[in-house]
Amino acid sequence: MTCIVFSAGVMAADSLLAANGTRHGTMRKIARSPSGTLGGAGGGCAAVEQFLKQVEAGLLERFALDLDDQGFVGMLAHADGTLHCVSATGLTWPILSGFAAIGTGADVALGALHMGATAREAVEAAIAFDTNCGGAIQIELLDNGAIRPAPVKQWDVT
Repeated sequence: MTCIVFSAGVMAADSLLAANGTRHGTMRKIARSPSGTLGGAGGGCAAVEQFLKQVEAGLLERFALDLDDQGFVGMLAHADGTLHCVSATGLTWPILSGFAAIGTGADVALGALHMGATAREAVEAAIAFDTNCGGAIQIELLDNGAIRPAPVKQWDVT
């Protein structure tokens, strides 16, 4: 499927297009709205492209996704620093941690983030360990280039 990560003002994604265990090429997985919100998505390529076009058009309040893609998952990183996940039905809910990873490579990426990785490094880790992730890494900066400090970890696992 994919790996999309947001941390410290940076959204990163792999670009692999795969289906049924076969690599078919690459595609973009991140888009920017006119207001600067970043949207990233994984799932079926038609669903991903539909979501990204709505992000580029600035249609961020309620996604009119005409999909039957239960594997779809989206993420929005707004200019004010808030994060949201987006379901295949177009519903959104907040991500409160200040960083996030979605897609099949999310578990690997979240582990990498916890250990101090950047968004790019977290996607690189997902590509190394998840067979559904690969290709070039797409990087987009929130606020058109202003990288924010990494969020403070809110747990201690010592």
